[in-house]
Amino acid sequence: MRHLLVFFIILAPLFAHARDVFLSGTIRDKSGQPLDAVTVTIIDDEKNVLAYTLTNSADHFALSLKGQKDQSSLSMVVTSIGYRKTTIPLKEEKFPLVLDIEEEPFTIADL
Repeated sequence: MRHLLVFFIILAPLFAHARDVFLSGTIRDKSGQPLDAVTVTIIDDEKNVLAYTLTNSADHFALSLKGQKDQSSLSMVVTSIGYRKTTIPLKEEKFPLVLDIEEEPFTIADL
């Protein structure tokens, strides 16, 4: 029993730093028009997908990450057909985020 107590005392600080992270914001085009169905993906340094969502018709997105220890190693990737892929490191971003993305013309040959 005593060993079990010591075990929990040693491990408690490791779990205390994990917290839920809530991310939200709006994605618009450069003219400020709302963009629906834009993909918002959260990835770690190794490009593992941790969470993703789509913007709604009012250009808003919201998602949460359970038990994140360090937000500084995460990035948000924003993609939509006809727009430039945008990657933003989350270490300095404040939420709710307002992001205007740039159009990127493409042809059928690009697909």
